[in-house]
Amino acid sequence: MFSSALSGMVFISMLGGIPAANQDIAQYHVIVFGGQRDILRPGSGHTWATFTRTTTRPDGTRVIDPVTISWMPTDLMAHRHLLRATTGVNLSLEATLCWMCGPRCKVAAFGPYEISPCLYEKALAQAANLESGCVKYSVFNLKPDVDHCIHAVTRTDFRWERAANPNLTNGMHGTRRVAKSLLETGLGTRPACPPNWLVPALGLDKFPVSVHLAP
Repeated sequence: MFSSALSGMVFISMLGGIPAANQDIAQYHVIVFGGQRDILRPGSGHTWATFTRTTTRPDGTRVIDPVTISWMPTDLMAHRHLLRATTGVNLSLEATLCWMCGPRCKVAAFGPYEISPCLYEKALAQAANLESGCVKYSVFNLKPDVDHCIHAVTRTDFRWERAANPNLTNGMHGTRRVAKSLLETGLGTRPACPPNWLVPALGLDKFPVSVHLAP
C-alpha cells in the first residue's frame, strides 16, 4: 500500500473527440491536494500533488501516467519529527487518500491545472529522488536533503519553491498557498475546458474529497 508513488498506467475510453488518425495527443495536468486527517488535530495536516500525462490514442482511448509526490515519515506521524530528520516515504495517491480520509477528515483537491511536459518530467525526477533514500523527512529541520510535505512538492521547480515558501501553515491553508503559487508563477494554468474525466479516472470519486478549480 505504501510503495512507490510511480503507479501503473490507467486506461479509459474517451466518449468523443477522436484525434487525427495515427496521431497520439498528450496532455499534462497536476492536482494539488491537502487538508486535515482529523479536524480536531491541527498537526494532522498534509499536502501532496499528483501530476499526470494523458495520451489520447487514435482510437479514442486515454492512457494516464500519474506520478504522486506525497512525502511523509515512514511512521506517518509528522508531529514526532519536528526537528530531527528521519527516514521518509513517498506514498502513492491511493495510499495517501486511504490514510487521510478518516471519519473526521477534511480533504480538498485543487485543479486539475494544465502544466508543461517539462514540469511533468521534473515531477518524475523529484519522485525518483525522494524514493532513492537520499532524502530525509523533518517538519522544521529543512536542508537540501531534508524535506517536509510542502517542500517535497514545490521543490519540483525552483520558481514554485521560491513563490510558495516560507509557508508557515499546513493542511488546507498551506495547500491553498501551494496551489495559488503554482498559478501565480505560470507553471500551472486553469484549463479553458476542465478535464472533468480525470477526477474519476484517478479514483477521487471513491473518497470524501472536495474538488475546486480556484484555490
